[in-house]
Amino acid sequence: MTKNLTIRDISKHAKVSTATVSRVLADSPKVKEETRRRVLEVIAKFGYEPNQVARSLSVKRTHTIGLVVEAIANPFFVEVAHAVESELTQANLTLLLVSTSWDSEKELASVRTLLRNRVDGVLLSPISADSASVQLLRKWGVPFVLLNINASAEVLPSVCTDNYRGGYLAAQALLESEAVSFVCLQGFPHQSTFSRIEGFKTAMNEASENRDLKLRVIPNVRTFNEGYDIVQSLLTFDIPASGSLGVFATNDDVALGVLASLCDHGIRIPQQVAVVGYDDIPVAGRFQIPLTTIAQPMREMGRLAAKELIEQLGTPGRKPKSYVLLPRLVQRASTLRVRFQATLDFHETQKR
Repeated sequence: MTKNLTIRDISKHAKVSTATVSRVLADSPKVKEETRRRVLEVIAKFGYEPNQVARSLSVKRTHTIGLVVEAIANPFFVEVAHAVESELTQANLTLLLVSTSWDSEKELASVRTLLRNRVDGVLLSPISADSASVQLLRKWGVPFVLLNINASAEVLPSVCTDNYRGGYLAAQALLESEAVSFVCLQGFPHQSTFSRIEGFKTAMNEASENRDLKLRVIPNVRTFNEGYDIVQSLLTFDIPASGSLGVFATNDDVALGVLASLCDHGIRIPQQVAVVGYDDIPVAGRFQIPLTTIAQPMREMGRLAAKELIEQLGTPGRKPKSYVLLPRLVQRASTLRVRFQATLDFHETQKR
């Protein structure tokens, strides 16, 4: 019944006419609230989705695009959204921005809401490339592009950064800082963070042929506050007796929390603990100790995703394109021992 549910089935379950069901689906103001509620309860219970062929014949373009991201307050997504909006504005399209808070059910509900509001297309940063929301978009046949996830193997339009390479670069930066013990702080469980950790481990394995290295991965350290709080356990268990500790956080927000806590504990950076983040959000270079990080071309990601979607809208049926952009290492004081010490010496000279 669920897969083949029709408007007639809904009308029978809700005890209303098929015309009333159609008005509810069209969000008509002519339906009583109690009746609307009853119909929507039946739709939610059986997971009904309107037939896309019928939809395509009846729905005109709304010139709106939905952008669904995991965390609207995350500086990474703020930068991406700015670029998306700029590109859409030039094409006379309006942006509708939705945040899912890393909740798969909320992600699916958000995409459903956008589709029922008849957006022309969707830009989605999904929790996984095979999530229910991605399957729903494919079922409806609505143009879409996936963000911050590599779906090229699935032949789906997507834009992301080479996260494996980014993790490898992060490891190289910490190895060059002369650290002998290493900790990876993995944020939200997501394809991008898994790839970053894998790249990091590869570089560690290569270096371990000539050096005795220790590596620990701590999952679910996701925010500034969680990064700040984890330092207490790092100081207890991970600071080596000789040499320094290298910390890689899979997002800058966590890395900055770690830096703030290290400073509050009086730990010398990078002499005792070196830190590398990921993203290169605007505040990273202006923090009390500037953060070494792996820069993602955030604006370029947003621009390319919006451009790909606009081209889909203009050329229905075109072969989807996927983009994998290169990250780059931005070295700053949280790993650069020599340059940081030179800065301190300069200030001491000025005082004298």
